[in-house]
Amino acid sequence: FIAFTSCSYEFLKKLQSRLNRVGMEGGCIYKSKKRQFARLQFSTSNALKLYDFMYNGMDTSKLFLKRKKDVFEKYMRLRL
Repeated sequence: FIAFTSCSYEFLKKLQSRLNRVGMEGGCIYKSKKRQFARLQFSTSNALKLYDFMYNGMDTSKLFLKRKKDVFEKYMRLRL
């Protein structure tokens, strides 16, 4: 799965809405027990959609973190 963590629940709600508009479905937001942070989680199939959107859907020559892209690509190789 893929997760976004933030101290701002409102930020995650807006992020969820925008990701839903580009084809990612659902997503669940969990709040920590002490409400110090929240986490937006999407399923594996949605993580693959995000990968496609981020790395194949636009010119990404300098718009991504290489270490995060490497994690996605390692997972993609393991799936074969």
